[in-house]
Amino acid sequence: MDSERIINGKIFDVWKKDYPLLFNETNPNLSLKNNQKRNCASKRQAQFQLDGYFHEINGVKKFSSEIQQMADFLEYLVIENYSPAFLFATEAPWKLFESLSDLFQETLGSSFGWIPAFWAWYVDPKKKDSGWNTHRDRPRSSLFDDGSPKCLTCWIPLTESSPSNGCIYVVPKQYDNSYGVNPDSVLSIEGYPAIRALPGMPGDAFVWDQTLLHWGARSSEFCERPRLSMALELQRIDIPALQQIVLPSNATPCEADRMRLIGMQILQYEHMYPLDDLTKETAKKIMNYS
Repeated sequence: MDSERIINGKIFDVWKKDYPLLFNETNPNLSLKNNQKRNCASKRQAQFQLDGYFHEINGVKKFSSEIQQMADFLEYLVIENYSPAFLFATEAPWKLFESLSDLFQETLGSSFGWIPAFWAWYVDPKKKDSGWNTHRDRPRSSLFDDGSPKCLTCWIPLTESSPSNGCIYVVPKQYDNSYGVNPDSVLSIEGYPAIRALPGMPGDAFVWDQTLLHWGARSSEFCERPRLSMALELQRIDIPALQQIVLPSNATPCEADRMRLIGMQILQYEHMYPLDDLTKETAKKIMNYS
């Protein structure tokens, strides 16, 4: 990791040259507002009500070239010992999530903003990596009294995601005996057959409420390809911020804000990824990036 150029901002010159599709300045496609036409809203919402999630196939398919370059960039970050959270230093991830605004409004029934909670994953089968262990994103504060969601998580695979390379698994809420009842419960389900794998392809989008029990599976060393993915959380804006602040969903954070947010992510997820001294010090310094 080139910590010095991260801190002084000169790393962006390198990244814009090597990964031009990921920045507005070098990729006009990111500024286009033509959202995809979608069908089956009733089916999406029926599944969301019953299972607590839905899968939008080809949800961001118009960004297929950008998705490939995001996967290349994420691989570079891992090889060069950068936190995968630096994927969000580029503008492309924010634009992809923004392009799904119609789905989020359809599900939340209100205007929404981004929660400062995001990450990217490089799950390497050769290391028998896994995603994050069994958890609920926000079990104590994510539902209204009537059971409707205050907030959502959107997870997007950047490469094929399968049981062999650690795809997401969930317990659909209809089979989860502790859903919305006991926030401290991890696993109380109607038998193991209730567990459901969620394989996906690059550009699919998975959306779930933040009480849903889920995890990233352990990958198999016999799988050839790693699982690369990213996620961002969001909430209704007519309620208090669930985590410090709410970011506007209709504008990409500026460079300085993106870097400060990345510093925040690296430090707040330290319990998931123990930090070496250089990464920790860099994260602290970019919290004051300007």
